Amino acid sequence: MPDPTPPLTEPAADLRASHADRERVAAHLHAAAGNGLLTLDEVDDRLAAAYAARHLSELAPLTADLPPATEGSVAVAPGWSAITAAVSLQLRTGVAASAQRRRAVRLVAAHPAVAAVVTALLLVGLVLLARWSGLDLA
Repeated sequence: MPDPTPPLTEPAADLRASHADRERVAAHLHAAAGNGLLTLDEVDDRLAAAYAARHLSELAPLTADLPPATEGSVAVAPGWSAITAAVSLQLRTGVAASAQRRRAVRLVAAHPAVAAVVTALLLVGLVLLARWSGLDLA
């Protein structure tokens, strides 16, 4: 019984390129540009060719003169860890300050006697201020 699938007659390089193949080449080009191996014009030209490529044989020459891509070859913007730490610290500080304010409000609200004393002191202070400034309260 003959094999129903015909043998592969075209070389692997003439296979159609997928989106993943194009994206892999584009990531390699971006990493090379980030490491200073390519100029902006070279990257633009090669990216245009990569996204226009239909076959794997068209993608191979775009990265042939570059060192092989590695996991750590993509440049990471410096300072992100410092920014993340600063934001985290700011959030923790803000939450702690908010909790202290809530405790102070709860102290006054939970103890009516404290609220009454604070109110009385404010009223006495206002009356003394009015008399000192010469206002007639009668």
